[in-house]
Amino acid sequence: MHVEQTESPAGGPMREYPAAVGFVRLLRQLLGGRGRGAWPMPLVPLRTHDEAGSATAWLGPLFAADGRQVPHVVVPDAPDVRALLHEVYGGLAQDFGLPVVRLRHYRLAHWLVGLDLRQVPVDQQQRHLYRQLRAHLHLQTGDPGAPSQALGGWIGFSYWLAATVLPGPLMRMLVTGRLLGFGREFRWAVRQQYPSPRPAGGFFALARHLGRHGHEPAMQPKLDRLLVHALLQDLRVAYRRRPWRLAAWRRTAAPVALLEDATAGTAGAALLELINTIRHDTEETDPLLVIAGRVRVPAGESTGVPVSGAAGAYEAWRTRLAADSRAGANTRWYLPMARPHPGLVDLVDDLPKIRPPRPPVLAHPLAVGLVVLAALLGTAGWYSPELYRAYQAYKAGCLTLVTDGAVRTKLIGGECVGYSDHPDQFFTADAGLREAEKIIFENNRLAREAAHQRPDQPYVTFVYLGSLTKPGTLATEETFAAEREELQGMAAAQARAYGLATNDPAQPLLRIVVANAGQEMAHAGDVVPMLGDLARQDPAVAGVVGLVESRTGTKEAIRKLSEAHLPTVAPTLSADDIADGARQYLQLSAPNIDEARLVHDHATKVLGRRRVMNFYTYGSKGLAGAASDLYVQTLAAGVRAKFGAAYYDSAFWTPGTDLRPYCADRYRDGVVFFGGRYSEFGAFAAALADRCNGRAVLLADDSVNRYMANARLRERAPANLPVAYVSKGALAYCDRLAQAADTERGGFLEDVRTTLGLCTPGRPVGERVGLAYDATRLLLKAVTVLTADGWRAQPGFSAQVYAQARALSTPYRSTTGLTRFDARGVATGKRLTLLCARNIQRAFRTDADVPYEIDQGWRSPVQQVEEQTYYQERPLRPRACR
Repeated sequence: MHVEQTESPAGGPMREYPAAVGFVRLLRQLLGGRGRGAWPMPLVPLRTHDEAGSATAWLGPLFAADGRQVPHVVVPDAPDVRALLHEVYGGLAQDFGLPVVRLRHYRLAHWLVGLDLRQVPVDQQQRHLYRQLRAHLHLQTGDPGAPSQALGGWIGFSYWLAATVLPGPLMRMLVTGRLLGFGREFRWAVRQQYPSPRPAGGFFALARHLGRHGHEPAMQPKLDRLLVHALLQDLRVAYRRRPWRLAAWRRTAAPVALLEDATAGTAGAALLELINTIRHDTEETDPLLVIAGRVRVPAGESTGVPVSGAAGAYEAWRTRLAADSRAGANTRWYLPMARPHPGLVDLVDDLPKIRPPRPPVLAHPLAVGLVVLAALLGTAGWYSPELYRAYQAYKAGCLTLVTDGAVRTKLIGGECVGYSDHPDQFFTADAGLREAEKIIFENNRLAREAAHQRPDQPYVTFVYLGSLTKPGTLATEETFAAEREELQGMAAAQARAYGLATNDPAQPLLRIVVANAGQEMAHAGDVVPMLGDLARQDPAVAGVVGLVESRTGTKEAIRKLSEAHLPTVAPTLSADDIADGARQYLQLSAPNIDEARLVHDHATKVLGRRRVMNFYTYGSKGLAGAASDLYVQTLAAGVRAKFGAAYYDSAFWTPGTDLRPYCADRYRDGVVFFGGRYSEFGAFAAALADRCNGRAVLLADDSVNRYMANARLRERAPANLPVAYVSKGALAYCDRLAQAADTERGGFLEDVRTTLGLCTPGRPVGERVGLAYDATRLLLKAVTVLTADGWRAQPGFSAQVYAQARALSTPYRSTTGLTRFDARGVATGKRLTLLCARNIQRAFRTDADVPYEIDQGWRSPVQQVEEQTYYQERPLRPRACR
């Protein structure tokens, strides 16, 4: 500690100037000597008989040097101890050119003292405290997706990690003391002795006690002690030197609090007494030096040692400490002195200034940085592969370290696959698909809370398994319209289940786990075992809905799900024989052979054409996907069988294929049939319209529904080429729902409006919404029957759900038609519709542009009458799409 010397000026309070210099030297010894931190710091009241003047006017400027300063605060009079203490807290938290003291214990104590739980119900107090503490710790979370994507790279990754993964579990670890090196203020709050008596339990027990009783008058002195104790503990911790705590080594000057007035009855006097009591009770030293600039005493009472004898008085005081401690004296921390002459304020510029010593070289931030850099460089080669893998997982949205939900993920080929029931993990950046997942996850939260409150109510889990990722897609590109519709259908059914369960404890609550098997279900072999593990852990997992795209991987997934005793309900799969080898499979859509029959009958009986040219594609893999694409292969085989080999032609379509021979003016005896995957339909339709000037007879398979559901894709479609395409769920379109008289479709209309905002102006409902809704409702109805006599989830429960679901199909009256299952679990005689879109671009923009029915698939006369009666429909007159 450096003290600048000046010459003594003449005149004024000349006789007190040397004494003041000696007092400054004592301060230098106390605040920056080699024993700083271990030396006891006295409480120094500067006593006087008069009322004018205070020593803070000349003491304060002694520490106000340029650059690094002794941490100090000059505290004026205050109405009470807490206001005065808060002034000390605010002053010492400033930047003095030394490492800033983080007063965490005081901030926590201040938060505890301010709690008020008197109006909060007892059963909600824990949750209320949890939310309040999250806010206090700034651990509130929102949606970090946009900021992290905007920042990008490692900065975005770090932001996402901090905003998404850490807050919840970090707070729990902090308050329980399980986070090594952090949360000491919570452990301290539980163990320290104020207030007394203390409640049994941990931190939240203390918080509840103070929130309920802290506003009682008898508690106020105890809370004052808690606040003062917390501030002193902060200073103890900050100035405690350890080899690994470099900031403490850079704090080379102890803090000073200069109180304006500490006369008896003032807040200053009360603060001095509290500090004295706490030091006596705890027998702990702290580095805070407190000087009261004016303490008025009655005339005739000694004002104490003059400042000229300050050094000797301090040594005598130190010697007396041990004796006072043994005797239990409660005034041992006071070192009263006589207040120097107030006129010293005129000599303040001539008094020596007190500056902090320089910190040790090895405690300099640059030196620490060089050591850390060397350590990082030495270990970078060892840890960089793991960091790179973690970064790649983060970029793919596949890094969920800690979560409150059921989440399990795996990064394969740049795709995040696995399952999740919680907003800590999404499987897509697609806005529409993500919004559907959010609705489901929020419904999961409501169901989980209701199940916790009503443990005897049925609470089951369904899994949605689909294709939710596609490498190379942009966040603004709508790629998963069909999957979005299926999740929307499940979300609507889930919301209905929650509403029913709220009013009837016998109705099941539903949790939905969203599972992703990757593009074209390529990683179903990795995901299905995960779902099997989930079902073994939770017997309430009652079934799987979804499984888009009929490919060999999907067929294998169905077989493995059956081996795991998980019933599978497929809303849209239709490849012939896809259920071979599966024991617990239900398919709500008619098989491809029925679709082939609809295409043949419409072409020959309605259009009067006997030939067909089938252009097919296999999706993203091109011809390499031929062997695995069961949908395209079995549909082509069915169309060939219906038309006959002599009237059937086919070709794998590529953008260079010549389509002129199949325009209406040349291909007079046939129709063009697009029997491939939706992903190539837009380019095919554009090429056909361009080559034929819009004059071609075009029929398309039901895969085109995925294209029709995607508004962005349709923007580039030709406006002059009508198309008739197969639909499996047109009965549940908004225009049909508006006239529905049956109970199931009436409930469906209400659900999609209230839960999804669909069937409102400009927001139509897609065909897969109704199909997924039907699949979910079928399983829910089966669960309801099984749990009518009491809720129990045990091994074998899912097999019972499957058997009961089959029993309900006599027929099952759903939003998309009457459903019966054959011995394999495949829908038989299920409604198929041929829809006409006169202008592909405008399809679904308005009610007038919704594709309309022009033909229906074959059903027996009995089935036709039964369906027309139940849905109150008139017989359809088939016609051409023009």
